[in-house]
Order: sequence, then structure tokens, then C-alpha cells
Amino acid sequence: MLTKTIIERRGALRYRRDLVGWILVILNLLAVVNSTYYFIGQLKVGVDGWIMLNSCAPSIIIFAIGFLLSSPIVMMAASMLMFRYGTLGLLVFRWDGFNIIPQIGHILMTLAVAYVLVE
Repeated sequence: MLTKTIIERRGALRYRRDLVGWILVILNLLAVVNSTYYFIGQLKVGVDGWIMLNSCAPSIIIFAIGFLLSSPIVMMAASMLMFRYGTLGLLVFRWDGFNIIPQIGHILMTLAVAYVLVE
């Protein structure tokens, strides 16, 4: 009886992926590729330095995994991290020069957080 209830609940938590979600996942993953290239390719900080300096990328990867698995629980967990590093990052970084590039990524993360809340 209890397992049937859990299975029914899991089925109710699934959702269908739509075009807006795919666009957000692709754009956010492109931002991850760009930032990963910058930190690992140009600055040569290594994977540990990349995670320390670019906490946005792992949270986006978790979001994308949750989207691909159709798991709102994983997407909600990722959206909390994306709110912390993306939305609040909009207030930390300046809006000039090369800071515009990470700010675009922060805007994309904020849109993904809004997507998770609406869905």
C-alpha cells in the first residue's frame, strides 16, 4: 500500500519538457562551455580552481541533468544554487567591460530559476 502511494507520487512529479526549457538548457550549457574554456583553457586553474571560481557551472549542469531526467526535484535543488550564484551574482559583478559576459550567464540562470518556479 505504501509503495503504491510512493510510485503514484513519483509519477505525479514528472512533467513534460517544452521548447522554452530546451532553449534555456542549451543556452545555459553554452554559458558553461564558455566559462569552462575561460577558467580551464585560458587561466589554466585546473578542475578544482574551476569549481571554486565558477560555482555557477556545476549548478547549471545539475539543472540540465534534472531537465533531461524530467526530475522537478533535481531541478528545484539546482534552481536554489542557481539563484544563489546566478541571480545574486547579478548584484555582485559590475556591468562594464568583460563582466558583461558572466552577467549574461547570470541572466540566463535567473531565467532558468523563473522557469522552474513557473513549471
